[in-house]
Amino acid sequence: INSFRVVQAGGDPTPEIVVTSNHGWSYPDQVAVLNAAGKMTGEYWHAGHLTSMDTVPFGPGGSPWVVLGGVDNGRHRATIVILDPKNVHGFSEEEDDSYNLRGFAPGTEKAVVWFERSCMNELSEQFNYATDISVIPQGLQVVDREPHDSAYLVYVLDKDLKVTYAEVSSGFKSQHRELELAGRLKHRLTDEEVAKLWKVTVMRRP
Repeated sequence: INSFRVVQAGGDPTPEIVVTSNHGWSYPDQVAVLNAAGKMTGEYWHAGHLTSMDTVPFGPGGSPWVVLGGVDNGRHRATIVILDPKNVHGFSEEEDDSYNLRGFAPGTEKAVVWFERSCMNELSEQFNYATDISVIPQGLQVVDREPHDSAYLVYVLDKDLKVTYAEVSSGFKSQHRELELAGRLKHRLTDEEVAKLWKVTVMRRP
């Protein structure tokens, strides 16, 4: 177990417990929903780790949905997954079939967001990683770690999951410059390169 939340919609007397648990060093990750008696009422499996969790008022009438952040191994991308705790089932469908679990129906995600990898990440890592999620007045803030903890990007997404703000850390800029000087990167960090990182891919379920 790496994270859990007690979720209770307004006017609903019955809370639910959402728990995310991952394999020790590899995929998959299980998201389980328990009722107040501890009985599992929902189960979703994901190809990767989903270690960050928060609740967002993105459901009908502002009802709480769960947002989880981590990595999608099948796409080698940082990701966030949004689930309605009232309907948690299935498995994340992966483009790389070797990461798909057999015998599971498609997942019931309300939405999935994938974040672009930087040139530094592609140079030395298998994937980037959404390490921190928090609800802020503007929407949802996501921290995307690139090569290491000091080299990261911060995204702010609105309720429609559009990026309204993004910024690279000073550590990201410093690490990029160090790799330039070492000859491992052959280009400067430009505004155009940063702008490409702001583009996210969003998948929604009907």
